[in-house]
Amino acid sequence: MVLECWSFRNIGKRFMDIGVSHLQKTEVCCSEGECNGDGDLDLCNCLMEFLILEQHIRTVLPGLKAELNSYLLTVVKELRTYGEAMESKAEQGAILLNILSKYCEAFSAMVDGKSQEMSTKELSGGARIHYIFQSIFVKSLEEVNPCEDFSDEDIRTAIQNATGPRNALFVPEVPFQVLVRRQIARLLDPSLQCLRLVYDELIKMSRACEAMEIRRFPLLRRRLDEVMGKFLRDSVKPAERMIGNIIEIEVL
Repeated sequence: MVLECWSFRNIGKRFMDIGVSHLQKTEVCCSEGECNGDGDLDLCNCLMEFLILEQHIRTVLPGLKAELNSYLLTVVKELRTYGEAMESKAEQGAILLNILSKYCEAFSAMVDGKSQEMSTKELSGGARIHYIFQSIFVKSLEEVNPCEDFSDEDIRTAIQNATGPRNALFVPEVPFQVLVRRQIARLLDPSLQCLRLVYDELIKMSRACEAMEIRRFPLLRRRLDEVMGKFLRDSVKPAERMIGNIIEIEVL
């Protein structure tokens, strides 16, 4: 395209230069009363170049027209995806409500595994959250050694302390409870890690649920992302406190 425009400009400029030169020569010859064959030769060359230019235009013009029509159709299709123009406040409110409704439906569908854009390459949505709880979290709990940080001698000493000055026929429950409570506190870190993984997946889901209509409103798109991010971040602190309280209840 650039080369064609460049050739058009060069040939047109050459044509104009030759035409102006021919007119100047003709005026000089006529004013001096002299005429020769150079003017006819220049005019012939000028006409030949003009014919070449015309032929080139006829050759290139259909392709340019087809390319322009194709680009126009692409732009029209993209424009249709943005929806109709909004004029009144009522129309703006209806479109906003429609966008938010579609966003909520898409988020719920992704959680329930009913999304139309389901990935076949990796787990996502509710399936990913289920995998976090059933695989990653369970595996992290299994990696916690319940007998770590105390030996058989510690267990024996705890049992003896629980019997007091008398001999016990059965092993008392108190030393078992003391040792178990101390180990339960070690479950806090895996639980918080599970919370962070679920939070990351929810953030990813919130960004993957954008409707097609929201692309025409970049400010709304950015604001929706900010609101969802803030909502999920604000929910992390209460969840952390709840997990800590559950661990503390078991420890007490």
